[in-house]
Amino acid sequence: MPAALSLPLKKAPPPPPVPPRPHSTRSSTTPPGLSSAPYSSPSPPGFLHSASSHKPSPVRETISYGPNKQTTTQTSPRHWYSPPTPQVKHESLDWTASSVSSTSTSINSTQHIRIQAPRPIAPLSAASAVLQYRQTTSKSPTPSEDSKGKKRALGNDAEFESSRPRKRNHPWPVQESFYSTRIKSEEDAGVQQIAFSSDGERFAVICSDRTIRIWNTQHRVETARLAQTAPVQAVAWMTDDAGVVSLGQDGVISKWTRNNQSHWQWAKLLDAGKEDSVCFAYQRDRIAVAFPRVGVKVWIWIKGTWQSQRAILRQNVTSIRFVEDGEALIGGTSDGVLWYCEVPNGTLRAYAFLKSKVLHLDVNSSGTYALVSQSGGRAHLVGIQQMDHKGKIEQVYTVNGDSGGENKHGGGAVFAHGCRLVLFGTVNNNMLVWDKAKGEILCGYDHDGEQVQAVASFDKGSNVHIITGTKSGLLSWWRPFSTE
Repeated sequence: MPAALSLPLKKAPPPPPVPPRPHSTRSSTTPPGLSSAPYSSPSPPGFLHSASSHKPSPVRETISYGPNKQTTTQTSPRHWYSPPTPQVKHESLDWTASSVSSTSTSINSTQHIRIQAPRPIAPLSAASAVLQYRQTTSKSPTPSEDSKGKKRALGNDAEFESSRPRKRNHPWPVQESFYSTRIKSEEDAGVQQIAFSSDGERFAVICSDRTIRIWNTQHRVETARLAQTAPVQAVAWMTDDAGVVSLGQDGVISKWTRNNQSHWQWAKLLDAGKEDSVCFAYQRDRIAVAFPRVGVKVWIWIKGTWQSQRAILRQNVTSIRFVEDGEALIGGTSDGVLWYCEVPNGTLRAYAFLKSKVLHLDVNSSGTYALVSQSGGRAHLVGIQQMDHKGKIEQVYTVNGDSGGENKHGGGAVFAHGCRLVLFGTVNNNMLVWDKAKGEILCGYDHDGEQVQAVASFDKGSNVHIITGTKSGLLSWWRPFSTE
């Protein structure tokens, strides 16, 4: 019996190496604001690639061997099919177009590739951070600086808007200053008072650093800095504009005279007293100082010396002003009394009872009316000359706002623009401009968050000037609001 032949089993051929799955060669850079790392996308943005069959089924092969044709089954994995990269034409989708249905492209009898379009893309808007982005660039390498000396270092529009103080809506228009500058000082240079010379060419500024600054109105530059040993309470120009007269908190009344364009000389006029003085008035050859308990002391220049006169025995005087070319004084008290007294030997007469503390007095150029500023955001227009108008309240200006802390008197009410306007009160750091006759707010002078502490107006012929000063030492020039 012949021996059985043994045939070697036929081994399955080794599987071919699996080629790497191709990827799209398209690459791009992430838009600014999303990520700084580049990415590689296997498909165009907005499209999804998917195969119709997910996992390939295994392949079973039958092998015969031996004389009796025995059979065995060998399983070998099927290799992935790698379709060619589809050529997709990039076209923008119209928002108004109808949605695109998904389509299938036949690759072969067993595999398909499907290109599925997403929903139509909405129009570009600020609400989409991915679809719309903007990169702002600054034209200057350094932060910009505005006219008020404030440097802004902001990267984009959003930061710029968030850094600015929010503007509140008001029933009246807001006006911007045409020029602003910051007083230079190593200490606190807050503006406390502004006083114009008789010709309006210069003005004096009392600052918190114990100095009096002399400024040129037209050129808007500081020409002199007069330093004193004590804080300055009040200042007034001499009759010929040759210098200024000031009152210090130490009770010393001084004068500064200008010898030439740049040199000023100090001299002591008199010592008003050691008691704390409250307010001060000056008119040519007369000086008056009010004290809380003593009353109002008066001095007159006679035969080359300042001679003391009979005092006005009215306590708690908070503001005084010479009227009638220095022949009389008007004053206000802490209990709201407006009074009148001739100098030097007159009788004190009450003109009006206004119930709240008088803070400031201003008189129009003809001397017929007085503006009386009071605590609580109120000012009264009171007649002071004609017999039938003396003490008569002609108009009331009341500041209303969100809170009492925001309604500052802003340095006191003053006449402006030919006495047709009244500057009084602040709301949200806006100096209010009133119609004198109607008592209505015409506009607001916007100080951009600065607290107003002083205001002055000059009006003579074609020279019209309005200047304000703030707590931080900002001086601003304004144009008068036109009532025509």
